[in-house]
Amino acid sequence: MRVMALAAAALVITTAAASATDRRYEYGRGYSDDGRYDIDRRQQRQAERIYEGRRDGSLTWWEAMRLRREQRGIAEMEARAKGDGRLTRYEREQIRQAQNDASRHIYRERHDGQVRWWRRYW
Repeated sequence: MRVMALAAAALVITTAAASATDRRYEYGRGYSDDGRYDIDRRQQRQAERIYEGRRDGSLTWWEAMRLRREQRGIAEMEARAKGDGRLTRYEREQIRQAQNDASRHIYRERHDGQVRWWRRYW
């Protein structure tokens, strides 16, 4: 009987310890402890929005080029911040602010009424 109780207690303790090591959802919003998961996911979504705008004609070639350059700048900012192996809260906040600005720019460019030449006729 004691062996069963000890085995059950050991199972509970190891399960609790294993689940505590998964820090991917530490803040409840899908962020990892260094913010990398959130930053990379958001960069990917913004790149998809630029691609979709180019494909449906709501972004001209020049607009898409400028938006992609802005995305490269954010990726470079992230790489510089990770240079020491860790993102500080301040660096993460700067990257988030740059991503907020880029998101706003994507929205404005896609809804400014400038379209690719072939879309004018549809």
